[in-house]
Amino acid sequence: MSIAQIRARLGMTRADFANAVGVSQPTVSRWEAGLMFPSYHVAKRIAALVDGVSVDDLVRAA
Repeated sequence: MSIAQIRARLGMTRADFANAVGVSQPTVSRWEAGLMFPSYHVAKRIAALVDGVSVDDLVRAA
């Protein structure tokens, strides 16, 4: 599942999602564009937001 899909599943704006995982909104935009990938620690925070999503799922979607 991609970052954009996770964000949409949660019904969050990029700014809301960024605040929830402790990064800036432009960082979320870069992730969604495939220009960057979250660090392992941030990926763990993202995975914790959604039941059934693991860090491995995020890596596979990148």
